[in-house]
Amino acid sequence: MSKILILGDGIFSLLCAIAFSKLGYFVFIVKEKKNCHSLKQSSRTLALTPATKDFLSKLEIWDEISEYVSYIKDIYVIDNMSNNMISFDCKLSKKDQIGFVIQNQDLYNILISRVIANNKIKIVEAENIRIEDSESEMTKIFIDEKEEIFVKLVLINISNNSQIHKRYFIEHKTIDYKQIALTFLVKHENCHEGTAVEHFFSTGPFAILPLKDPNVSSVIWSVDLEYAKSLKSLEINILKQIVQTKFGDFLGKIDIISDMESFHLKGYLCKNYFNGNLLAFGSGLHLIHPLAGQGLNLSIKDLEVLYGIVSSEEISKEKIADFCSQRYQDNLDMFIIINWINKIFSNNSKILYLIRQLGFKIINKSSFLKNKIVNYAMGYR
Repeated sequence: MSKILILGDGIFSLLCAIAFSKLGYFVFIVKEKKNCHSLKQSSRTLALTPATKDFLSKLEIWDEISEYVSYIKDIYVIDNMSNNMISFDCKLSKKDQIGFVIQNQDLYNILISRVIANNKIKIVEAENIRIEDSESEMTKIFIDEKEEIFVKLVLINISNNSQIHKRYFIEHKTIDYKQIALTFLVKHENCHEGTAVEHFFSTGPFAILPLKDPNVSSVIWSVDLEYAKSLKSLEINILKQIVQTKFGDFLGKIDIISDMESFHLKGYLCKNYFNGNLLAFGSGLHLIHPLAGQGLNLSIKDLEVLYGIVSSEEISKEKIADFCSQRYQDNLDMFIIINWINKIFSNNSKILYLIRQLGFKIINKSSFLKNKIVNYAMGYR
């Protein structure tokens, strides 16, 4: 039985392990003890596209996940509280929804239970991980200098700041957004009815995502470093007033019902996807701004392509090169598009504001353009 090793834990690593075990591979998930993802109760959420749903259905996971997801039926994109907005509804896609939202904790719990019950997957915790350089078809991994594992493929799903990543994947396109993402849950007076809203403010995007409870939504609010610091120091009642202003009145009165979590926003994209039998994957391959909720979906698109390539034939360097050629352009396009959207909207330029408003009017009146945008965002491209 051929073996694959995934370096790094977390939701995407678990999903990769489940996928490749389904093809008959034995999969090791190796995580450094100092960097283990312990998913305590969290307010963080994930947006999933219909294309992601299709692949998770192929893996026979979706039915279980579907019990925890909420449907996105309408999306409104608003620029600085202007009356001009772009509205997208599920009729454009000829589906019952444009996308889905699930809390990180729920998805993690489903996947980890599947992994623990799978006799083709082994989770290994290590203080030290060393990869032996080799030109052969197999790669040797040393775990704490005690255990040796020989595998056909190593998936590097760890940050580009890690020593292993820096050693094997030198060149990156990088960007520091100089923003902090603040995430928290909000209870509101009115039912959300599957409505998601993306407000673009000069200080950064403010996204509202509907959750399973019709009176609860998730907020992902990206702001500059200083503003984030001041927001986190405010008393809850003052913060609530500011958030209420951002929401407007379409959901009625709101209450913040979770702790506020924060994470620094940076983006990168590897230029070289693989080095020998090592393949940059997941967060080891690319990281993008969360404004469009495409991060995990982009990684799952990578997984779907690799899954298809190695499902019929044994893993080889030629197959890995084929994967890279298939995924390079789409990953690059998404990286550039997301960066430009954030750059165009996160500023105080009056000229750009007028241009954006004209663009909003044109797009909102064109079913053709809206359909193209929706299909792209849904993962059908």
